[in-house]
Amino acid sequence: MDDQDTPPHERFSQMGKLGGPARWKGIPREERAAALAPARRGRRTNEERFRALTEQLEELRAKVVDLEQRVAA
Repeated sequence: MDDQDTPPHERFSQMGKLGGPARWKGIPREERAAALAPARRGRRTNEERFRALTEQLEELRAKVVDLEQRVAA
C-alpha cells in the first residue's frame, strides 16, 4: 500500500485491522487529530467540566447558607 496515493480516510480503514497504537504508526499527528475530531465533537474538556462543577458547588453553598439562615431565624 502506497500511503502517498491513499486518502487518509481509506488509509485509516485499511489500518483498522491493526490494534492499538500500531494502528497509528507512521501517520502524522495532524492527520490523526483530523481523523479523531468527529469523535471528540461534543465532548467537554476537563477544564470545562471543572468550571461547571465549581459553579454548581457555589450555587449549592449559597443554598446551604440560605437554609442555615432560615433555620436560625
